[in-house]
Amino acid sequence: MLYLNENKIILDLCGGTGEASRPYKENGYMVINITLPEWDITDEETVNYCCSLDVYGIIFATDCTVWANSGARWFWERITAEVFEGFKIFFKGYRIIEFHRLKGNLKFWYIENPVGKLRLLLG
Repeated sequence: MLYLNENKIILDLCGGTGEASRPYKENGYMVINITLPEWDITDEETVNYCCSLDVYGIIFATDCTVWANSGARWFWERITAEVFEGFKIFFKGYRIIEFHRLKGNLKFWYIENPVGKLRLLLG
């Protein structure tokens, strides 16, 4: 079966199981799930690969354990490598989105924003 969307690439950044991008895949889009262990978004090679593609849309589900309000009262006590890694993941993913957005070829993008601290970065 020929799909009209087969040449349109959707990046699923930190996509885990791929559940968020499943509807796109089912409708013929070429979905690339950038997630561990195969892809490490904090690795510069992965970022360069993502930026080398002609991307139609981006889905970004950054780590909720760092950004969500649940457990917020322990946030400052938890300033550890986990929190700094969360910032690193967010900024690498956002860098990929901004690259494609400024390039002008991106039709849509979204960042999963769990209720919490991420609004401080996104507004």
